[in-house]
Amino acid sequence: MDGVLVVGYGAPESLDEIPSFMTSLIGRTPSPTMIERMTEHYELIGGKSPLVGYAREIARKIEKHYEDNEITLPVEIGMIHTPPSVDDAVDALIDCGVTRIIAISLSPFYSTASNGKSFARVAQSAERYENLEVVCAPEIGLFEGFIEAHAQVLEELFDKVDVETDVAPLSFSAHSLPMPDVEAGDYVYEEGLRKAADALAERLFLAPADEAGFMIGEQRAYGTEQLPRPWAVTFQSQGMRGEKWLEP
Repeated sequence: MDGVLVVGYGAPESLDEIPSFMTSLIGRTPSPTMIERMTEHYELIGGKSPLVGYAREIARKIEKHYEDNEITLPVEIGMIHTPPSVDDAVDALIDCGVTRIIAISLSPFYSTASNGKSFARVAQSAERYENLEVVCAPEIGLFEGFIEAHAQVLEELFDKVDVETDVAPLSFSAHSLPMPDVEAGDYVYEEGLRKAADALAERLFLAPADEAGFMIGEQRAYGTEQLPRPWAVTFQSQGMRGEKWLEP
């Protein structure tokens, strides 16, 4: 029997989980200063991350979709750095009689730190059971439904903001990556983002990306300044590693 494992990076669901989350993330006990800084960040968004809650919601919807079609398909979630763990999720699927796990990453674009680590952890956990097969689903970032869902939300937002102000530019923002990781093979992450942005620009009747991009401050951005709406691929959430990260 098949089962689905929705796997993700993990994130603290309370301020009390921050120390253990950071310890798992960086591989050592974090300094008090680091804990204080991270606590301040999470306090700004209500004292927890919504990521694990979103994963649970996705899992429930997948399971209900198959129940509505009279198909039994157990679905669990597993996180790399916070509960529930991948091991616990695999154990739960085994208890349901699952012999093949379909692993789906919460990250829509591939990087070794997200999808790569997630799928490797699922494979490692599955090795505890004889004859347990693991199939990794492709990244969802270029699926038609992924693009269409974003397009519909953006169309609604365009109608709202354009009434209140001049035409607002659009920023396709994603988690940054360290440049050494990009140069080692994670360039596919930025390529995926650009392809998704291109597809959305076409779907939303925006101008295509300029061949040479354009400057935002001192950084060259992928996108266009052309009307009917300027847009660019940008990056946020730069980590604490000292190397150069993807910009702008």
